[in-house]
Amino acid sequence: MSRVTMSCSSPITTVCKPVTPPVGASLEVIVLFYQKHNLAYLNEQIEQFHRKHSLNDAIHYAALAINQNEKRFSHQRRLKRNALNKAKKLLVGVEGHLNACLSFDDLHKLLVDLFSPVSGLGPLYIYDTALRLGAYLKLNPQHVYLHAGTRVGARALSLDISGEMLEASDFPKSVQVLAPHEIEDFLCIYKAYFST
Repeated sequence: MSRVTMSCSSPITTVCKPVTPPVGASLEVIVLFYQKHNLAYLNEQIEQFHRKHSLNDAIHYAALAINQNEKRFSHQRRLKRNALNKAKKLLVGVEGHLNACLSFDDLHKLLVDLFSPVSGLGPLYIYDTALRLGAYLKLNPQHVYLHAGTRVGARALSLDISGEMLEASDFPKSVQVLAPHEIEDFLCIYKAYFST
């Protein structure tokens, strides 16, 4: 998992907003804006989960979508508390299965199956929870998963969004400098600035 040392100007409890690139900026410039202004936030969040003392500890924070200060990650602030509590209970019940996952894909599929019956837990929550637990379990995404925000960004880049995920190699070369989980984040944050 790649790390950067720069720090984002917004606190860890809020999602970094896009820094407006110049009008007509190339995709390469938009990627540079993301790397300079937003990537540290993602890496800091991942590092928080990488450093958890136990899987049970990681489950608590990931399921409830909270940071180390017990504050809800802002892009998941609308999720209902009872749905998050159900997610935590379900995750605790499959702790052994989480440990048995050999890849991020395995982990993501497990969470899709686990959370499908829970009302209010959509694809973005599932992906984010898998990313956070994956950070603890040392399982990195090898593909770019498509959910609402990433699908819009991928469509703006004229990519085929009919599937559940894309390969990093499907993206323009200027985007391929990012790891798959970074591409996911980039698409969500900067999708409005892509020109087709």
